Amino acid sequence: NIFFFKQKTAYEISACLVGSEMCIRDSHDSVAKALRTCKGLDTLVYVSCNPDAMIDNILTMCLPANNKRKGPPFTPIKAFGVDLFPQTDHYECVMLLKRLYDA
Repeated sequence: NIFFFKQKTAYEISACLVGSEMCIRDSHDSVAKALRTCKGLDTLVYVSCNPDAMIDNILTMCLPANNKRKGPPFTPIKAFGVDLFPQTDHYECVMLLKRLYDA
């Protein structure tokens, strides 16, 4: 199952988690933190039209665990740009994230 969310709170998203895959569009930092601590969520497709927000969220989800970052980190697997509106200078960045557990 893949779920699409746009501008939802961490509370609204966590109530909808029933599968192991999810797609988040332009999430807030609290959502990134909630996703990182979500058990059973091992694959995530992140789509963003805001590169600055994406960088912050990817760092929150992918850097090693510490006192501020709980839960196992995600690892970036693939990333690419998508030009949905060729007549403008806007684009979407799509990134596949997975949790890679030690064997």
